[in-house]
Amino acid sequence: GSTIMFSGFAGPGTPRNLIAALHRQGAKGIHAITNSPGRWGDGDLVDLGILLRARQVAKVSAAFTAATHPSAKMPFSELYEAGEVDAELMPQGTLAERIRAAGAGIAGFYTPTGVGTEIAEGKEVRNFNGRDYLLELPLPADYAFVHAHRADEIGNVQYRLTQRNFGPIMARAARVTIVELDEPIVPAGDIDPDSVHTPSIFTDRMVVIPAGDVKEVKNQRRPRNNRSIDKPWPTASPWSSKMAGWSTWASASPPSAPTSSTQTTRSSTRPRTACSTTGPWPWKVKKISGW
Repeated sequence: GSTIMFSGFAGPGTPRNLIAALHRQGAKGIHAITNSPGRWGDGDLVDLGILLRARQVAKVSAAFTAATHPSAKMPFSELYEAGEVDAELMPQGTLAERIRAAGAGIAGFYTPTGVGTEIAEGKEVRNFNGRDYLLELPLPADYAFVHAHRADEIGNVQYRLTQRNFGPIMARAARVTIVELDEPIVPAGDIDPDSVHTPSIFTDRMVVIPAGDVKEVKNQRRPRNNRSIDKPWPTASPWSSKMAGWSTWASASPPSAPTSSTQTTRSSTRPRTACSTTGPWPWKVKKISGW
């Protein structure tokens, strides 16, 4: 019956190990707040889809609830059409602002997004300067499951590149924030204050990902269709070459499962949307059986 936020945007920043632990724990009736309830075509990955398939989720509040390809099916879509799970769909900006409002103590805000659509049904509409706006309420949670790169011993958290996405605002909006970390916890003061994205006051629990579990690792750039890559990616700044090839998407097995995994990537010579400084898009990652 708890309301739980799950960070992540198209893979990067997804708290896969915390999701796997919740799956093993077996809690049901969960209200999940997330950008997307699992990825289409990625049935082998550990994401929110495994909780949906296990019938542990009762409601989903999200910005994306359907696959980008009409022929593809997400676990959520099938359960929703069967009436086994409820849904609250909203624009992505509204989702982010409702979460942020919960963390900032804002009782509500007005937005023009959604006016005149099904999203406006049952909501207060007010006119400001000749334009209609919808009243949106904050979206708090009991727990926030967040994935970050590293943290110090008092709970100051740092994310890496697009891994940040919903993490900072979700950490502020939940009563209890649990962070899974790529790197071991460092002494207080090792993280430059200017590099702290979630201050320790918002961090309640931290879990370092054990060896052999799901980690976000460097995604090696490879030629596609036996063609060479014409130029390095990205080329936006002198420091970008140090970050080229980094992607926050990986899969590995638990300690009791086989240790090998299969990974292929899709490369391009042009940046792709918000991931322009993280290297080539990780096209497919397969999970080893055992989760």
